[in-house]
Amino acid sequence: MRTDGSQQFPSACRAAVVTEVDPDDPGRVGLAVLHPTGQFFHPLQAGGSVHSDAETRLGGSWHLPERV
Repeated sequence: MRTDGSQQFPSACRAAVVTEVDPDDPGRVGLAVLHPTGQFFHPLQAGGSVHSDAETRLGGSWHLPERV
């Protein structure tokens, strides 16, 4: 997510690796997102963290994969 709240790419579920967890808010994590055009890093320190959103799955949030 950009600093103005917009997103660089259209919202889509992508694979990601949790790289860190906020000790004060375990739902807030830093991610390394695996996108077809490259890898994108969202560290907590840079303010690029994302929150868990398992219910609505809004763009810019994370959730565990769906069970099929």
